[in-house]
Parts: sequence; C-alpha cells; structure tokens
Amino acid sequence: MAARGPAVHAHQPARPSGRRGAGRTADRDRGEADRRGHRPRRPVRHRQQACGARPPAVHAPLRRHRPLAQAHQPHGRSAAQRRIPARRTRPGRDLTHCRRAHAARGPPVFPLKGSKALAAEPNLIRRHRLFRRFWLARAVSLVGDGAAMVALVLLVSRGDHAGTGVSLILLAESVPRFFGPLAGALADRMGVRRLLIAAELVQALVFGIVVLARPGLAVLVPLVAVAAAASTVFSAAGRTVVPRLVDEKDLMPANAWMGTAFNLQAALGPVLGGVFSAWGGEYGALAVNAGSFVVSALLLTRIPALEPLRTGQRRTLLGDTVEGLKFVRHHRVSRAIVLLLLLGLFFGSLDNLALVFLAEHTLDAGDTGFGILSASFGVAMVAASLWLVRTAESRSPVWVLLAGWFFTGLGLLLTAAAPVLLAAIAMQLIAGLGNGVANVGEETLLQKAVPAEVLGRVGGTLSSAAFFGSTAGYLAGSLLSPDSHARLVFVIAGGGIFLALALCGPALLSARTTLTASPPDAEAQKPAEPVAQPEAVA
Repeated sequence: MAARGPAVHAHQPARPSGRRGAGRTADRDRGEADRRGHRPRRPVRHRQQACGARPPAVHAPLRRHRPLAQAHQPHGRSAAQRRIPARRTRPGRDLTHCRRAHAARGPPVFPLKGSKALAAEPNLIRRHRLFRRFWLARAVSLVGDGAAMVALVLLVSRGDHAGTGVSLILLAESVPRFFGPLAGALADRMGVRRLLIAAELVQALVFGIVVLARPGLAVLVPLVAVAAAASTVFSAAGRTVVPRLVDEKDLMPANAWMGTAFNLQAALGPVLGGVFSAWGGEYGALAVNAGSFVVSALLLTRIPALEPLRTGQRRTLLGDTVEGLKFVRHHRVSRAIVLLLLLGLFFGSLDNLALVFLAEHTLDAGDTGFGILSASFGVAMVAASLWLVRTAESRSPVWVLLAGWFFTGLGLLLTAAAPVLLAAIAMQLIAGLGNGVANVGEETLLQKAVPAEVLGRVGGTLSSAAFFGSTAGYLAGSLLSPDSHARLVFVIAGGGIFLALALCGPALLSARTTLTASPPDAEAQKPAEPVAQPEAVA
C-alpha cells in the first residue's frame, strides 16, 4: 500500500517548497480555510517560499517603466507615505542602475568665480575662503588680547605697589600706539603676510616668556611694551589686507565682519580673562593668550603673500613715515577722517568717565546698573556690525560714517536727560549703534579713497589719532568733576561730537563723488580664488 500523504485538492495542486515543512504548513492552512468556507490571504513569506523564488525587487516594475534619464529622480511621495519596506535587490543591480543614472544626467556642475551662483551667497565668510582665514586669525588674536589685559591687571594688582604697577602696565600698553605712522611705513615696505606672522609670533614669544619666567614688575613692563609695539605693527598692516582680498562691492560687508571681531574683543575678552584667571590663575590666562597668537599665525600662513605695492623712489623708513604724514595733511578725505576720529574720541571718551557716576549717584542704580549700562553700549556695537554685514553693499561709506557719528552724539545727549535707568540704557544703545556703524564706514571710506601704496601709513596715522584723542579726553575729563556733574559731562560729550561733524562733514560730503571705484593698483594684485574643477564620474 502506498503511503498516504497530506490531502491535495484538485483545484489547488501541490507546490514545491523551498524549505522543509513549508509545504505541509501551506496545505494545513488550505484545509482549515476549506472547512471555514473562505480562503484567508496567506502571509507574503509563505507565498514566496511556496514559489521557491527569490524576493523580487520592490521598485523593479516602476523603474522599468520610467524613462532612464529620470530614473535617479525621487518619486512624488515619500517612502513613509507609500509604506514601502526596505529594498532587497539582487547584488549588482543597484550599481548598474546608478551608473546609468549618472551617465544620463552628466557630470556635476560647480559655480565658478564671478558666476551668479557664487555671487548669490550673501554671507562673505562662507563664500570667500581667504577672507575667512584672515577674519578667524584676527578674531582669535583680538579675543586673546582682551583676556590678557585683564589677566595682567589682576596679576599686577595683587603685588606690592599695586597702584603704580597698574599705571605702568597701562602706560606700557598705550605708548607704542602713538607710533602708528612708523608702523604703517613698515607695512608699506614689506610683504604684509610676513609682517603679520612676525608680529603674532613676537607677541606669542613675549607672553610665553612671562608665563615661564614670571618676571618682576621691572621686566614685565618692557615686555608688555614690546608686545604692544608688535600689536601696533599688526594693526597698521592689517588695514591693507581687506581691500586686497575682497572685491570693491564687498568692502563694507568685509569691514563689518572685521568690526564684529573688534567688538568681540571688548565683549568676550574681559569675560574670558576673568574666567581663565579664576580657573588657571593669571599665568594660565596669559598662556592661553600666547596660544591664541600661535593659532593666528598658523591661519595667516594660508593667505597670499601680499607683496608691497609701493612705486617710485625708495626712501628710508623715517623718510617713508614723513611722506605718509604729508600725504594725510594734503589729502582732503584722509585729513577729514583723521580729524573727525580725533575729535570724536576726545569728546566720546568723556562717556567712560561720567557713566559710573551717572549710574550710581544720579540714577541711584548701583553697581548692577553701571554694569548694564556699560554692556548695553558694547552689545549695540556688535549688533550694528552684524546688521551691516547683510545690508551694507548698497550704502555709501560717507553717509554711513556721518550717520554713525550723528547717532553717537545724539545718544550721549539723550543720556544726559535720562530720568531713569531704563531710559539711560535705551540712549546708550543708540550711542553704541552709532559708534559701531561709524567704525565700519570709516574703514571702508579710507580704503576706497586712499591709494594702496600709502594705505598702511594712513591707517597707522588713524590708529595713533584714535589713541591720542581718547588719552587727551581722559585727561581733560578729570578737570570737569564728573563725579558731581555727570549730566553736564554727557552734554559736553554729545555737543562736541556734533561740533566735529560740523567741521569735517562738508569735506567728506564733497568727496563722495570723487571716490575711485577701487583702490589704485589693488585690483591687479588681488589674489584670485581657486576655481573648482568638475570631478570625474566613474
């Protein structure tokens, strides 16, 4: 007798199974379905195993019916909406399909320099690699400088003769700034990149010696003076970098980014100096500053050499310095900018003297109110720079400069009439916004109006004028008794700024139509951005 197997219905022939026991399971399911009078839908795995075939590609029918040139494009609905399980295809199928899709759409296209696709990116930091490196180097160096100054003051204030020591440190930091024209002449004679790197390494070496040797006050003061001299050289040479890296239309956004770096020095530098001093001591903060100069020097190695652009007869360093001063005297725009900054900072520095007395005595806001008033001015300067980053391309640098100083003077005048702390904070915000805007307009106007071969000397003269004006303002402000006449000091400060605008404004307004389209000889020496080449497709 033949062995009896599982029952097989006539309308459903037995199918071979790809797995042992799968056929018996399928037959048992069919028998139970016949007894219940209906045929339930079998799971997918049973149908696939019963057929003995491999799972088919999920998208194979769709891909065969779609044009080959559009095979790489996604479907209109997402995978989650279609509830499609994960793909399971045969080895080699996906690779062949990807090759055909890449061949159909061609090689990738990269935007070239000067194209509309590259110019559509509004963020200068993102689209300009060379400027991004210079900005990062400057920002790191400036923040480290701000932290180091706090650490130096704290270090000297805890020793013997604290008052004399702090005064000597501040004096050593300030005196070299008056030699800006000499530093600018050096910048116009040498390769800018070499000079910038050398200045950063000198400062790193000075602060490294301070950390390792821990000298006394008699040696510390000359070391601080050497570091300040190197910083003065860097400042004069750094003014010549931006117009040689970016296009003329990007000058004001670039200067707005540089203004953000300078404002970060005032906003973050003192805070980081206090934090580092509390965490690792004053020498730990100075070590961080030395490291910031090394990082800045490494970043500067990635910008072009920027060789000197000077023409004509070569003079001595002192002769070049005198020539730069003569140029500032006879050049109408340069003379107006230097005089406006000198007078503006002379009167504007009175704000720093009277603000503490206005907050504590007049408004009775205490130390907290003074801290908020001081911070509001710095925050407004940062906000002004960030605003000009996106909106400055179509604005005239002359109007930006004049409007900035106007709102600075207006904010100081209104601060004198502030009845409560909140009103004084609002007025300080106005003054800070004006100061931040004026700084950007000043740099841009200087770079557009001054020939490139003397830009270092004019920039160095401008830096010295700024320090001279603020120092003279501090000395004169002490004669006005700001502790008892704080509101009067603010009135004098605001009125003096308006007087400076009345003296220098006409010269600047008359020169706005004679500005050159780009700094002379700078466009020819501007390094080109590397052009991205299309990649080969396998």
